[in-house]
Order: sequence, then C-alpha cells, then structure tokens
Amino acid sequence: MTLPISPLSRRGLLLPALAGIGCAALSALPAQAHGQAAGDAAAGLLHPLLGPDHLLLWLGLGALGSKAGHRWLLWGGAGGALGGVLGSLGVTLPLAEPLAGLAVAVLGLLLLLLISRGGTVAALPLGGLVAGSCAIHGLLHGAEGSGGAGWWLGLLLGSVVLVATGRVAFPLLARHWQPRLALGLAAAGLVLTGLALN
Repeated sequence: MTLPISPLSRRGLLLPALAGIGCAALSALPAQAHGQAAGDAAAGLLHPLLGPDHLLLWLGLGALGSKAGHRWLLWGGAGGALGGVLGSLGVTLPLAEPLAGLAVAVLGLLLLLLISRGGTVAALPLGGLVAGSCAIHGLLHGAEGSGGAGWWLGLLLGSVVLVATGRVAFPLLARHWQPRLALGLAAAGLVLTGLALN
C-alpha cells in the first residue's frame, strides 16, 4: 500500500532533493579549485562555480548580506581584494587550503548567529571575521594568479553572480530552512577542511 503524497508535502521535499543532487554533483569535483588560475575570461568565470569552497563561500557571503545588510558584502569584498593583492605580492599562509574550507565553516556559523539574533550583531569584530574568511580565498588566488586580465575579470564576475544569488535566494527560503542551510554550510566547510588536510 502506498501513501498518497499531497502537493504541499511534495513542495516540502523539493529543497532537500535539490540539496542532495547538488551534493552529489559537487562530490565529483575536486575539493578545492586552487592551482587552476589561468586561462581566458570564460575560465575565470567558471572558476568560482567549479570549486566547492568558492561556491559555498560566495553564496554564504550573499546569505549573510541578506540577513544583516550590505556592510557584510563590503567586508567580504574588501577582504577578498586585499587577500588577492597580498597573494600577488608573494605573501603566503601556511595551511591555506584547509583554512579556505574553515573560512566557509566560519561564514556558516556567522549566518547561524545572525539568524538566531534576528540579524543584529556587533559588526566590527564579526565583519573582521568575514573579511578574513574572504581574504584567505583572495590570497590563494593572488598567489596562483597566472591568468591574464580576462581571467581576473571573469573570476570577479563569477564571484559577484554567486554573492548576488545568495543575497536574493536566501530570504526566499522558508524560515525553518534558513538555520538548516546555515548549519549545512558550516558542516560543508568542515568537510572541505578535512579533505584539504588529507
């Protein structure tokens, strides 16, 4: 005997089904997209989409912006740009790849904090965490950046599209899904950290 599934409960299964499909697709990709910073604008555009750490970091930053305002996007953008400049100047960071995964976990936990406090938290210390998380990714790109100006412009465009997607899509989720997604983001960051340590 099969139980009928109402249209309302089918809709409730959509997000978990899409999340499962997305996780399955991401598991086929390398854990990190670093070390591939070369090519044209199309390669730069695809770069943040093909690295799970990039994809999750920028979507998470957009979600943070949706909960607490544009200043969080500015913190993240400034951190990413500063990291990129420092990386291109030769600054390195020990264990940068595991830290890139940990940065995703930090954004997930900050998002969870913002949700639990209704979007009001002390901006300066937490904004510094957001900037630092994005700076780690920028540092990795600056250090590996053998791509030309087209690649960098493509990377910027791809990153902006992901942040905007997170900014627009996160508030559309049902309220009970928002903390679950934030917790999932933190867990995914820890998984990426573990994969980078192996």
